[in-house]
Amino acid sequence: MSVEAFTDADLTHPWVEKYRIPLVSTPWPRWKYEVALVRPSYANHGFWADALWPSEDEARLIGCAIDFRRSWYREGWAAQMLERPLDVDSGTNTVVLMKLPRGWVYRLATHTYGPPMWPSYDAAEQYPDLEPLLDRVWDITDRWANWKRDSWTPKPVTA
Repeated sequence: MSVEAFTDADLTHPWVEKYRIPLVSTPWPRWKYEVALVRPSYANHGFWADALWPSEDEARLIGCAIDFRRSWYREGWAAQMLERPLDVDSGTNTVVLMKLPRGWVYRLATHTYGPPMWPSYDAAEQYPDLEPLLDRVWDITDRWANWKRDSWTPKPVTA
């Protein structure tokens, strides 16, 4: 699959190569990425116009989430995914993340009603930090907690 195939993701940002993060301009990407990030852009409008850039540590955690999702696949398919610039699978339920001034929000590709991103502005539960939001995304299984414990160690960014 050629790089040109990923027409709805910005492939020029360093995080694409470093963490395999698809940077998209809308919460409704055309490709079925494992995890995608809505990037700040002058072209953004509507409720996602306030999107912010994550910190380097948050980007690293998003990369960890992508690695986690890839770990669900058979070894051969996971290896094929790594040959592409980004992790895509036609059957995945993409997790779309966005950082706003009030905190982190997300949606799953299969969300068809309700607020476009969760939690909504008026929800009692808000997520100023990314990790608790990801814990919420995958709260139906202990696989995420085990993955974080066994495979991910937060490392501070050094200047």
